[in-house]
Amino acid sequence: MELTETARRTELQDLQNWELSAILERVYYPFTSQNLRLINLLPEDNSYMKIFRTLFALFVIAALVLSGCGTDEDYTEEAPIEAEATSAPVENTDNGNPPVSAGDAAGTGDTWTIIMYLDADDDVLEEDIFSDLNEMERVGSSEKINIVAQLDRFDGAFDGDGDWTGTKRYYVTQDDDMSAIASEELDDLGEADMGDPQTLIDFTTWAVETYPADRYALILSDHGAGWPGGWNDPAPNEGSELKLWEIASALESITSATGIGKFDLLGFDACLMSQLEVYAAVYPYAHYIVASQETEPSLGWAYTAWIGQLAGNSGVDNAQVAASIVDSYITEDQRILDDDVRAEVYGNVSAENVIDELGKGITLSAVSAQDVPNLIAAVDGLTAALVTVNQKSVAKARAYTQTFESIFGQDDPSPSIDLGNFAQVVAETSGDAAVAGAADQLTAAIQSALVAERHGSDRAGATGFTIYFPASGLYKIEGLTSEYLANSTNFVETSTWDDFLLFHYTGQAFEPSQAQTYIPPAPEDVTGPGAEVLELQPLEISTDTINHNESVILTSEVSGENIAFIYTFVGYVDEVSGAVLVADMDYLVTDDVREIGGVYYPAYGEGTLSLEYEWTPTIFSLNDGQTSAFALFEPDDYGAADEAITYSVYGIYSPADGSEPNYATLLFAEGEMFQAFAFTGEGGGGAPWEILPQTGDQFTVLYTIQTEDENGEVMTSYQEGDTFTYGGQGFLWEEVLAPAGNYVVGFIVEDFDGNTYARFAPIAVTEP
Repeated sequence: MELTETARRTELQDLQNWELSAILERVYYPFTSQNLRLINLLPEDNSYMKIFRTLFALFVIAALVLSGCGTDEDYTEEAPIEAEATSAPVENTDNGNPPVSAGDAAGTGDTWTIIMYLDADDDVLEEDIFSDLNEMERVGSSEKINIVAQLDRFDGAFDGDGDWTGTKRYYVTQDDDMSAIASEELDDLGEADMGDPQTLIDFTTWAVETYPADRYALILSDHGAGWPGGWNDPAPNEGSELKLWEIASALESITSATGIGKFDLLGFDACLMSQLEVYAAVYPYAHYIVASQETEPSLGWAYTAWIGQLAGNSGVDNAQVAASIVDSYITEDQRILDDDVRAEVYGNVSAENVIDELGKGITLSAVSAQDVPNLIAAVDGLTAALVTVNQKSVAKARAYTQTFESIFGQDDPSPSIDLGNFAQVVAETSGDAAVAGAADQLTAAIQSALVAERHGSDRAGATGFTIYFPASGLYKIEGLTSEYLANSTNFVETSTWDDFLLFHYTGQAFEPSQAQTYIPPAPEDVTGPGAEVLELQPLEISTDTINHNESVILTSEVSGENIAFIYTFVGYVDEVSGAVLVADMDYLVTDDVREIGGVYYPAYGEGTLSLEYEWTPTIFSLNDGQTSAFALFEPDDYGAADEAITYSVYGIYSPADGSEPNYATLLFAEGEMFQAFAFTGEGGGGAPWEILPQTGDQFTVLYTIQTEDENGEVMTSYQEGDTFTYGGQGFLWEEVLAPAGNYVVGFIVEDFDGNTYARFAPIAVTEP
């Protein structure tokens, strides 16, 4: 098989007042000495692999302004929405749900108390959650519906509504003004700790007892992170947050103390919470649960729409209420549909365009809680089949399954994978009839548990549920697996998934029908079934010197059974320090592309592959309409064709409103930015949330620079580059001429466990 370079090229633009050498002189020399050099420039030197193996493991990431995701914890990792809908019948999916008590009977009565736990004590979410409360006011409470909210604000970010801080309780009443809260203030609690489970217990218990009703909905809004939890609150206690097990324990206390048995609806208006580990923790305390697999835009849910529908028919069954949240998501949000509000937030942009852009990356699931145990049992059925097959095929499936944003940085592949898509892919990669049968049963269980599900075109492989499946690099981190077990107690006690992970990475056998005593393995006992030392041959090059009117052809061969992805690499070498500025990366595509569930991946096969890359000395720049300057566009998602590949640009995002800058990543396809994410943690760790760019926002790119110290150890640093301002054009990419100078150009090959191997050759670029 011969692989050739992907075509990502657009019309060439001239470089204007910009030199890579000047960049290195400006931002790097204070941190290096003239003694640093790259001993790896000899193309047949195998130590080559050491310095560049880390080039692909970039872990700078993101920042800014949207709804639902994050934790401060960092483990040192087209028309309106073309969202697909998967709907189980919503007429009465509560049938057969055994009542625990009179208060536990689902879907009876026509009075509601909607309880909003609004943790807006966060500089990036404060205004968005404040706006959610204003959306609720557009409907307001009524004879049949009580809406009560506890809102905790941040000191120093959004200054609307008198810029008050602390925590207040409201009885939400009707009002159309989106700029101020007009609801009845019930209490001023001072500075409450929303990351303390007792705060959740106290508020929710008070709400149930003060506003009794036939049915109850509890919605928790803030940053979410999946199994670690979320709902962080910096004041009054720095680092406070709700762990998943604490949320489950609080729900148990509330339902027991109030006698309601279960909430009719439990919602997580937050990122990354539609994870099987989460559902396993909270399903005993609710009839229906709504959550997102991916990050959520800052808009959050369309509260005016779904609460308005409920107000018009409060006797509707619980399943339909949950489905209405999914159906109205983004498309019926007041901050989009209201012309005045949209103009203030997005400028002169049509509602259709905003819906189209925001809808591309969304996910949202409405789940029948009574079906969660059957879903867990179906996962156990799949693990029982998986232990009988070659674990390389399982690692391959994990590598090619639809993934979602990671809270663990970029050193390792995202461990948050789509459960249904994984089942489909592993049935294919294993070629095993028992695995295929178990995958079919799991797919059926997913469909049974879903009341409604939506995902945008950029998350084509989403099926409603994620599950935690780390590569070996994360799995062996001491303490991380233990924390996973502690936070996901209900799941690991009722599922064999954790036992399967132990088997997959250590070979330790388990009995699927029996509960196991799980002891996290020592790091040295962990091996990656998808890992392989790939044999990448020295490069052959057609020439070692080219000008801007010429090109160089590089060829090589790679051998192995576990080849996941192959990339091209271009690095600019500073002559004095030997530092390498990573200038360009891309997929080396193959004609044999497979598709399962809307997710595309290369089919390299096994054996020896011939590689070929023709490089004309060009790189890429970011353009905001005023400034055009270098940025590294890294390949992010494989596509069915070149134009479907997505790319990431890492940097620092600074909102125009003066909010705190954060690390961020911009996603591009076909030359245009289509999505942006911010991250809560230091240095780009922590959970992401989606950015809605505003006119005047600024993005400063981060250059990735590699050097060696005197001991031969590789140092990776990230230096601030040019700053771009978001405006009417948005952010675009363009191809530009590479400055004259010395480069290293070659291939990087990645195995199924995320390890990379490389070969490079020195190429000199001269003026024509």
